[in-house]
Amino acid sequence: MPARSGDSFPLLRVAGATAQMRASLFNATFRALPPERTVALARAVASLSPGSQGVGSMDWSGPLGRHVGVEEGRALGELYGRLMGAARRRVTARVDTPGPVHEVASQRLAVDGDAFDLSFAGDEQLYTLRRAGGRLLLRRSRLVAFGIAPDEHEVLEGLEVTAPLLVGSAGGAFVAGVDADGLLHASFSAGGGQLVASKKRVGRGVAVAAACEHASGLAVFLDASGRALIFGRDGRFSREKKLGPGLEVVSAASQGGGELVALARRARGCELVRLDSDLRVQGAGASVPYLRAPADAKVAWITPDLVLVVEPPDVAYAFGADDRRLHWTARLADPLDDLAPAVSEALELVAFGRIEGEWGEAAADVGVARWTRDGLGRHGPTVRLETAPGTELGALRVATRGELVAVAYREGGELVERLLVMVPLPASHPAPAEWVFAAEAE
Repeated sequence: MPARSGDSFPLLRVAGATAQMRASLFNATFRALPPERTVALARAVASLSPGSQGVGSMDWSGPLGRHVGVEEGRALGELYGRLMGAARRRVTARVDTPGPVHEVASQRLAVDGDAFDLSFAGDEQLYTLRRAGGRLLLRRSRLVAFGIAPDEHEVLEGLEVTAPLLVGSAGGAFVAGVDADGLLHASFSAGGGQLVASKKRVGRGVAVAAACEHASGLAVFLDASGRALIFGRDGRFSREKKLGPGLEVVSAASQGGGELVALARRARGCELVRLDSDLRVQGAGASVPYLRAPADAKVAWITPDLVLVVEPPDVAYAFGADDRRLHWTARLADPLDDLAPAVSEALELVAFGRIEGEWGEAAADVGVARWTRDGLGRHGPTVRLETAPGTELGALRVATRGELVAVAYREGGELVERLLVMVPLPASHPAPAEWVFAAEAE
């Protein structure tokens, strides 16, 4: 196509017109093809041109002038990205603009590697556990008018515990871990310091597999032979309990009362089991659908009537808290790295993870997306949390409490902690497209 006479930008105009002609040809070609042939062609093209380019989905009903199903739409997205030289661009909203979430506070802390965790305690306290300068530090951030009033102290002083777990409770926070000599150490902190701490021999090579709040303190589950015990707020350990032969707990949750739920792994699969205040199994376990990576799955009990089994990055199974029957399964069409349940105006699923930067840099920013509890709708687009340019992003953790979402990630040698509030926003059904495609200039 010749450039116009006197055109100041002839090459850009030609490139744009050429891309438009190619897009029109693409639409005309696949408008006439049956959906099953489009899907088969996408598989063949993907095998010839592997890579992440083209993975995604958008609404193709308009460009093709006919109804396009979900499977055909994904196939068209892959074909467009690979055949047309198009670049995917994620639809995002900045956190400082009106949208699904609003940032109310942030803080930066020193951290050694990715050794950190965070947990809400009640409605007004956020605890952060991190290792810095060789010390294990517990930081309490009191939430005052959506601001942060912090205090910090060392826990398990002078001890080297492996992968310590942090569990918030209504009255404070628990920290538990096992050292190289096979001693289980646990502490309880409230206010500005550590109140009680104790230790118990559990054996070398044993680690804490899961822990959750208990009516008397902290329920601790070990990764060997289904062993469990309770660390009380008085600083004493209970006697060990055996949950059953071949039962290995990978995650546990409670609502602070006497009953607990645990996701347990057996040789034949995973089960959701109910435990009483003495950590005794109550009734038969509920079978959980096949989990791709049971060790990464989590159980959450944040509403009285539902227990969620979350398998990152894209699946959540909802069980009745009383009948332990599977009520529904949520599968996110466009997941991020991980997933956590939250309760704003209603139960939601919060997806989070590292995303490409605004200029295309890989894993340069952090994304947070709000999905409906069934995974079929979205509360606005993915929110972009921008990070320092050119800085390596490490581990990422999220904690939720009501409408609050705490996001923590390592940025170089610092731990960045950001407090977000989920803004009331009607859900869109079906979920809006996560990606759009734009032809790159030639």
